[in-house]
Amino acid sequence: MASRRTVTTSSSGWRFTLVIVLFLLLLGGGITGTLFATGFFDSKTTISREGQIAFPTLARPVSAYASISREDLLHPQTRQLNVTWIPEAQVSPVMLRDLGKIIGRVVKRDKQPGYILTERDFMPAGTRPGISAGIPPGKRSVAVKVNDVPGMELLRQGDLFDLIAVLPSRDEPDSNIEQAALLGGIKPPDTRSGQLARQTGIKPLVIAGTMVAITQGKSQSTGGSQGLVVTPAGSRNKTTPEMIATVAVDPVEVAPLIRQLRNERIGSCSKGWIHN
Repeated sequence: MASRRTVTTSSSGWRFTLVIVLFLLLLGGGITGTLFATGFFDSKTTISREGQIAFPTLARPVSAYASISREDLLHPQTRQLNVTWIPEAQVSPVMLRDLGKIIGRVVKRDKQPGYILTERDFMPAGTRPGISAGIPPGKRSVAVKVNDVPGMELLRQGDLFDLIAVLPSRDEPDSNIEQAALLGGIKPPDTRSGQLARQTGIKPLVIAGTMVAITQGKSQSTGGSQGLVVTPAGSRNKTTPEMIATVAVDPVEVAPLIRQLRNERIGSCSKGWIHN
């Protein structure tokens, strides 16, 4: 009886060892197969750049009127200069490679990652960063509350507009004349029919003004208010910053426009239209 127990115990131990060995072989085979499948054992092939030229490209978005920094050109993972290789036959003389002509320069418009910069993308050398960089020569900037001028939120960078204030009739000082909404390129029906022209107190405020940008807190948009970041409904910050439009107007239009914006009786210069 004692001899039979010894044989049984030895057989069980041998089987257990065999199971462990098979398990390890299967595990090793699975790991090896995975490494082969992912190319771990493949020899790294060197990509030939013969006949190509490297150009620095943006590694992250840059907003209009901001200056380009070195960080804007560094890949976030490798911390190396972010470049795009272009075949020599496709290279244009306007493409910039010299970092001295890129870093510190102010861009005219919003730029996206991967963009190769040209001189046309920049403001003149020496321009200081900030929204004031978008004011054309000979013009002055005025900050307008977007809610004071219905339709102002629809304007994009470079759009031209006219502002005309319509005052109440002198015969009916308390009359509530319907506002002519600000619509891009569309005059309201009462204007087309000539009714607006017959009202007294029509006052042109801005002729061929230019939209520069709309800001809300620290956010800036050159594509209308829809380009601004929307505060989530569950945010702890319940106060939403007011949207401010920076517009460029002629110097002689600055004072009348500001006075009109402050005129409580009329409310604002929201009575007008936009021409694109």
